[in-house]
Amino acid sequence: MSAAAFLCVMAWLWGCRQPKDVAAQAEAVVWSEPIQLSNPGDHSWAPAIAADAAGNVHVMWSQTVTSDLPFGEGDTLFYTRWDGTEWSPKVDVLVSPFDAAQFPDLAVTPDGILHAVWNTGGQDSQLMYAQAPACCADHPSSWSPPVSLGMPVGLTTALVADDCGRLHAAFASRDGGHIVYRRSDDGGATWPVWIDIVGGVHHADEHSAY
Repeated sequence: MSAAAFLCVMAWLWGCRQPKDVAAQAEAVVWSEPIQLSNPGDHSWAPAIAADAAGNVHVMWSQTVTSDLPFGEGDTLFYTRWDGTEWSPKVDVLVSPFDAAQFPDLAVTPDGILHAVWNTGGQDSQLMYAQAPACCADHPSSWSPPVSLGMPVGLTTALVADDCGRLHAAFASRDGGHIVYRRSDDGGATWPVWIDIVGGVHHADEHSAY
């Protein structure tokens, strides 16, 4: 089970209501033409997407701004929002206290707060966390200072919010080869729960190859 799949199960177990049955669509869906959100020529990686209760779509991705990072590692998190009519201007909103900022994931709680996690890359990679009001996440000053939720982190990180506003985070640990589960019951202010999920079959994308 991947970190993301594990979080979906945990969020359902901790949720306030049972999921509703979803009927299959009767008509075929016609997709729009793809558009490029990042700047042409920029090295951009690992986009994350989340929608809020107002119908806004939030997208964050890792982008290489400096030139001294290895190919495939971003150092800055960029953000844009779709309001149903247009995309907001793309803007760099978060950097890590360390060299890299990559593989972000997003979740929106019922109180309208957008939450983000990402990792800092390398052998001592940490899982970082920050939040901003979903309405104002395109302003860098709206984001809280990044804090670490644990280390060392493999390639994958995951974040899910349930209907009660609890946050469920997970990462693939380099230390011991298992999944680490974290939970916040107060909207990201504190993360008292730390559970090591030991054993099971790990997929290749749950841990880094180096």
